[in-house]
Amino acid sequence: IFDIAFQGRYVDLGAQGRLGNRQGHLTINIVAVALKHSMVTHRYHQDHVTGGSAVSAIVSLPAQSNSSAVIDTCGNRNGQSFILPRHSRAAAFGAGIFDIYLSLDAGFNGARLHQKVFEPRFLYHCDKLGYMVFGEAGNWGLDASNMNQLTPFMLEWQREIARDFNHPSIIGWCPLNETWDYDNRHQNDDFIRAMYYATKTMDTTRPCVGTSGNYQVVSDIYDLHDYLQGKEEFESIYLAPTQEEMLNHYDKKHEWVSKYQKSLDYKDMALYLSEYGGIRWDTDGVGGWGYGDGPKTEEEFIDRYEYLTKALINSPYVCGFCYTQLYDVEQEVNGLYTYERKPKFDMKKIKAITQARREK
Repeated sequence: IFDIAFQGRYVDLGAQGRLGNRQGHLTINIVAVALKHSMVTHRYHQDHVTGGSAVSAIVSLPAQSNSSAVIDTCGNRNGQSFILPRHSRAAAFGAGIFDIYLSLDAGFNGARLHQKVFEPRFLYHCDKLGYMVFGEAGNWGLDASNMNQLTPFMLEWQREIARDFNHPSIIGWCPLNETWDYDNRHQNDDFIRAMYYATKTMDTTRPCVGTSGNYQVVSDIYDLHDYLQGKEEFESIYLAPTQEEMLNHYDKKHEWVSKYQKSLDYKDMALYLSEYGGIRWDTDGVGGWGYGDGPKTEEEFIDRYEYLTKALINSPYVCGFCYTQLYDVEQEVNGLYTYERKPKFDMKKIKAITQARREK
């Protein structure tokens, strides 16, 4: 049986979870960054999607740490180039390799390829650099309450898995993200189940997140999103005395999510915070939004980034986390870099925080 252990919590891949004739356990520590909008998809399933989709990067924490960190990044709109055309340095590297180095410079070791199907050349560079990623698909605008949309979406997803299966940089699959109610219709839970089990049928060697954030039905990892900005309220969740208290605190702060997820038995699952942060910082004065009230000074930004990230690193319950996001996009200014990939802060400070060791 080939299981994946996230910080000592095993993700059971099932009785058929074999990798050749080898048997054993693989432990992965991830610290990731999310990449949004900048990567071109292999093919969108929804022509009316606007603003593109997100990508996340993953980074390994030191051996003494029990957590992983992730960050979101954004870029061009649907249909535009994989590399931002106006960024000559990125274009010179080709296939997004420059973005990989940017996230490594910020202390991350991979990416959640958020709602994008990345081209094989990018995945090749991830393989070469040991840069861990989650494979995802663009589902923004998908009506998960309509089973008629399942077949075309699933067929595209299965083609992606078949194409990218042999990339060692892919450590997990996530076909759906935030399956909100659609026109006041709740998702059809069988839609999520079908996508999950279709994924597991094609790949028994990797964990699968049925839907990232909400509304979860079946999953190998308990995947949460949390954009709370206050130090005390954030720490009250992730530094709670017990896991039960932690989950209760989270449910109270995110009732719109937790009320639909009672069917998922997540008490003993590995917990992965796949979206957090999103702190607004408009360096160029271009306008745009981030989560919560933006800090007034650079020092205040660094302080907020540190206490949010530090709470997750020191949490005994969180096995990994993904920060939103690596760089700005058209409508969002919550990146660690600008739209042109210029650093907003001293990236040595950001890297030191991201890769900090867990406190005893």
